[in-house]
Amino acid sequence: MTGAADGGSTTSPVHIRAATNTLLSRAMRERYRREHLEQLNALPTSDKIDYAVRTPALPWALQTPSDPNGSATRIRRKRGRLLVVQHVSFAGPGPLRAHLEAAGLVLDVIDVSAAAALPSTLEHYDALVVLGGPQSVLDRQGWPTRTQEATLVAEALRDEVPYLGVCLGAQLLGVEARGVAYRGPAAEVGWTPVATTAQCAFDPVFRVVPRRLHVMSSHVDHVSLPAGATRLMSSSAYPNQAFRVGRIAWGTQFHPEADAAFAATRRRLVPGWAEDEVPANGDERFFERHAGAIFAAVFSRFAAVVDAAATRRRELSPALLNRP
Repeated sequence: MTGAADGGSTTSPVHIRAATNTLLSRAMRERYRREHLEQLNALPTSDKIDYAVRTPALPWALQTPSDPNGSATRIRRKRGRLLVVQHVSFAGPGPLRAHLEAAGLVLDVIDVSAAAALPSTLEHYDALVVLGGPQSVLDRQGWPTRTQEATLVAEALRDEVPYLGVCLGAQLLGVEARGVAYRGPAAEVGWTPVATTAQCAFDPVFRVVPRRLHVMSSHVDHVSLPAGATRLMSSSAYPNQAFRVGRIAWGTQFHPEADAAFAATRRRLVPGWAEDEVPANGDERFFERHAGAIFAAVFSRFAAVVDAAATRRRELSPALLNRP
């Protein structure tokens, strides 16, 4: 007879096998978690943000000694307003919208494929987001709003209006900052392994990204790194997966806004997407959840940058306080 009375174990072979299978199935998750924790542990204590955190501490410019979290200031302030440029009906802001709105920002999403007109300036906006699309940065055909979009991106760079460009929007940022667009060696489609650079750990928005992860890609065009820009993430075929121009303009060649429906929609609607897609080397559902948690934190940090920039603009231009 075995049991606790004689110091033996009551664990059966079935239980051992079940536990072993669970450990094996969690091996890849544990590796990602460990690598991310190692990076977070290397950061200053004040910047160790957990994936679950959706609203990071406000930038120092918005804090006061009596209100370090900025809660009273947040109530008194007008909410920041973002212009979001969408290029095709099935490539909207996705989770990006939910996280920015949860941070108290207002989004004006304009789908230019529906012949919606873009504003001529960013006068009434605190940030600009340009999403991806089927257009090519190498060709003006099929992109009637390219000149207008380029003008808005140039204004954001000139006036230091926060900017986030995704895929096509990142390429447009690179070109406007005097980088060179080019056709890559092969289409990069599906879940793609990328790595952060040493500089990424010091970036105000992307510093929460672990050293290695999989991101959703859908492109063949790319852009060289503009002079003075900071490379943040790279893949084996495309070196500028994420970069920053100046202080508050970011571009991602991949799609941080991708959710569970992203790939399914593209397989159905984008010609050749399924043929180019590289099968994920691992658990695709895990990649979705992992990337989603990481970029939720990234979006929250970008929202904090927008909020701080909007407050500074209103302090410098009192007329903005009365704008619609």
